[in-house]
Amino acid sequence: MLVPLTWMVSRTLLALVLIAALVVERRVPTSREPGREIAIALVVVVVVAYLTSAAYLGSPMEPGMHPASLISRTGDILPAALYAVAAIGFGRRLRRGASSIDRTFCAALWMNVACHLVATQSERLLDAPFTVAQLLKVTSYAVVLGGALLDNARLFDQVRKLAVTDL
Repeated sequence: MLVPLTWMVSRTLLALVLIAALVVERRVPTSREPGREIAIALVVVVVVAYLTSAAYLGSPMEPGMHPASLISRTGDILPAALYAVAAIGFGRRLRRGASSIDRTFCAALWMNVACHLVATQSERLLDAPFTVAQLLKVTSYAVVLGGALLDNARLFDQVRKLAVTDL
């Protein structure tokens, strides 16, 4: 039985883009030319997306499920490792000062690591490990959305206070 290729491409792509974001942030910590830097970021995302898709779609072996093995879906080890690298990188950012979005993003990344580790135990589509992995993935998105909402509320309150005190 084959693992859905869209799952593998999209999940690996997201992890690679997050790692690329960490590298870019480290190299260019403050934006001096936002238009140019956005264009460069877009090019990086397109290149990473192309290379990830080409690697999976051009591979002679499609990721499969091996029910008799200790690890049924070995293809999920790579995305788990990539998410772990991203989670460690974003965790290091927390030491420099953390907003709610930073903390929730780091938590969501660790949830994605767990998602892929659980998925390695899935022997067929829609079995218990696959369902738990999907729940972890969706919950991680909800966590990031919640963090973004909290961060936006904090920024809105900060702007409101500044507007009142500057009058």
